[in-house]
Amino acid sequence: PDGKRVAFTEGNVIKAYDVAADSIATLFDGESANYREISWNMSWSPDSEQICLKGIKEGGVQEVALVGTSGAMPDLKVVHSGKTPINADFAWHPTEDRVVFAMTNPERGFLQLYEFNPNKSDPPRLVKGQDPARNNTDVCWTPDGKRLIVITGDY
Repeated sequence: PDGKRVAFTEGNVIKAYDVAADSIATLFDGESANYREISWNMSWSPDSEQICLKGIKEGGVQEVALVGTSGAMPDLKVVHSGKTPINADFAWHPTEDRVVFAMTNPERGFLQLYEFNPNKSDPPRLVKGQDPARNNTDVCWTPDGKRLIVITGDY
């Protein structure tokens, strides 16, 4: 968001291209968290200090985690871990402490939107007001943070 770096993955490693310095640095090595893969569709926090990601471990375990992007040793905070399928698309609210993503809801049998506060340890909770009988997946906040744009369907 600050326009200084572009993050990307190479296997289970997150790297950042520094635009001004024309250099690439490793931000996080997924091996340290036993990730065999980090999904490509991670998301920067509005202050450019964290990245939200989906990490995949052996045995089908999928995690939603936050990684700090400053300092020599990035910190990893696991927000959710389990075998429930997670859609790797994360939307940080532009001004509030909220991150939204989609995960299969076992009771409803559809992909549903969940949210969590990145500054707390509470587990993700269902986003209110969504259709429980549809798949609600990719998300994006409007720049003013008043609306959430969602891809939804019967697929």
